[in-house]
Amino acid sequence: MKPFFEEEYDKLPKGEFYNFYTVLMKNELRNVSKEIQIIMELEYKLQIEFCNGILIENWNIKYYTDENIKYFEQLIMLLPETMEDIKTIKERFCEIELPKIKSALDRYKNPSELYLQARKNLSDIIEYNK
Repeated sequence: MKPFFEEEYDKLPKGEFYNFYTVLMKNELRNVSKEIQIIMELEYKLQIEFCNGILIENWNIKYYTDENIKYFEQLIMLLPETMEDIKTIKERFCEIELPKIKSALDRYKNPSELYLQARKNLSDIIEYNK
């Protein structure tokens, strides 16, 4: 018998992650301003779904779609430019994170020889760590 704190309550299939709003509703941070909620969703999508701009074929390929990237971009555009701190965050997403995500998808769709080898190496690492 497992101790209570080690009990698994739910497990998603490989390559699937909980929706941001599912996670948010289980969290005490759900009562924040709309801007902060958008930033939280952007960070969640960046880190969880897009793995910080790294596309891993058997891990997060499901999330690297043109529609999901477009939604990510739309979220960025919802951030106001009037508050300096939020403007800085918006610029980071526009100028650094979004291009990384788009180029990862482009490299996946149009792979070079080096990229094919890197994908093989990453899949070998993932298989080894199972």
